Amino acid sequence: MKATNDNWERFIKLIQSSIEDESIVGLSLKNKRDKSSDLKLVNVRLVEIKNAMHLSFVYSYPTKDITKNYQIEEGIQKIVELLQNEFFQSDLITDNKIHFFNSQHKVTLKSKDKAPEQISRSHDQKKNVPLQDTSMNYLYQLGITSKEGHVIGKMRSKYNQINKYIEIVDNVISNSSLTDQFRIYDMGSGKAYLSFALYDHLKNNKQHTVELTGIELREELVASCNQIAKDNGFGSLKFETGYIGEKDLEAVDILIALHACDTATDDAIFQGIQSQASIIICSPCCHKQVRKSMEDGHTPITKHGILKERLAEMLTDTIRALLLEACGYKSKIIEFISSEHTAKNLMLIGVLDPNHPKGQILGHKLQEVKNLKEAYGITQHYLEELINARSVDH
Repeated sequence: MKATNDNWERFIKLIQSSIEDESIVGLSLKNKRDKSSDLKLVNVRLVEIKNAMHLSFVYSYPTKDITKNYQIEEGIQKIVELLQNEFFQSDLITDNKIHFFNSQHKVTLKSKDKAPEQISRSHDQKKNVPLQDTSMNYLYQLGITSKEGHVIGKMRSKYNQINKYIEIVDNVISNSSLTDQFRIYDMGSGKAYLSFALYDHLKNNKQHTVELTGIELREELVASCNQIAKDNGFGSLKFETGYIGEKDLEAVDILIALHACDTATDDAIFQGIQSQASIIICSPCCHKQVRKSMEDGHTPITKHGILKERLAEMLTDTIRALLLEACGYKSKIIEFISSEHTAKNLMLIGVLDPNHPKGQILGHKLQEVKNLKEAYGITQHYLEELINARSVDH
């Protein structure tokens, strides 16, 4: 019957849409078709596993429960199969409604309102994340959340990345000489997901006095981000058009450059050094410059393209860290996000030693750079050239 098909199709679409917008609280499958079956009940919920959303099924038997996790598409297909073959009834609970589906005699679908509730997506224990309030309007304007404040499925990894980023930066600031008032420059800010979230966290969660300026080449992004900042009352967050390395910066406390391409990372680091920024944070993207300057056949590794590429990445960032140390910074390289999501997952952090004499270059660190270059046949490192040119000028 048409009504039967309509109710069936409506219910499946409700399940799909509630998973897509993450409004689903839970789904139960019950009233088994075969009364002799040991499977009594199946409960389904949306969970996050390794930064990706899955459907977690709990199959209830008389003496045990079995949990299985499926990727979203496979999980939806499992629900359809269970409703067709195993159970007559299903209750779908979302954040503001309950939908009752029954196909025992005729297919019916009823709905009623319910009080909103906080939904946990944790597979294990709940994690405390900096960006707890997902109802903030800028998150919706940036396309991270829905109008209702739910993180959009395809943006879940970005949301997790933002939280990890804030945790790292917050920890670096807490262990630096900075007080509660500072100026931040985000070089190559792009769509500014991280700029907005960091500003919001430092100003509103941590109660710091913050000025944050994003520098971005694309004028349309600058205009869009400035409008979003204005819409959200972020008075000391602004965006300007400019190239990394060519923009004159005022006094800088923190300089950030995430995913700047190739030598743009070096330009950003050098700007931070020149400005005596207390903190420099970079997440390098491609590493073409050093790879091209490595002499072929210098070591057996460079005979193989993929190994040469990976070696160039490690050497590039190691030399950057040494050059930061030569200029008075304590450096460390950490994992930014899990390597299963992207190969470009390192973050280089430099924290200025407040006792380091301004402009002094530590010769023994430059010697370490020279030794590395000789060992691996590197003829040139762009950041080293910038620092050497500054030394000659002075």
